[in-house]
Amino acid sequence: MAERRAGTELIFIDLEKVDSPHRFTEVVLLDILAVASTPQTIDQVWAAMKAQMALDDRHAIVRLLTSLAQDHYLTADTEKRYAFRFPLIRQWWILAQGLSS
Repeated sequence: MAERRAGTELIFIDLEKVDSPHRFTEVVLLDILAVASTPQTIDQVWAAMKAQMALDDRHAIVRLLTSLAQDHYLTADTEKRYAFRFPLIRQWWILAQGLSS
């Protein structure tokens, strides 16, 4: 798992039950959505994830997006484009992860 910056575990306390490779995948996915200027389709997320990680299971990413939306971290519009549900949490994620928006 990549080193997480102080404070990022606050939003992911429940993820401590998930094995490490899945936590890393979720962090990468949330990083991608945090820096995206518009909501992202499943295909856009999949392409961005594959550019950063060795992946071969697109359905796992779809399940992950669905799960994060069900947990209210993300929202999906009628065209299945995903984004952070709350702009404040998105901005916090960007700062906590040291990302550029």
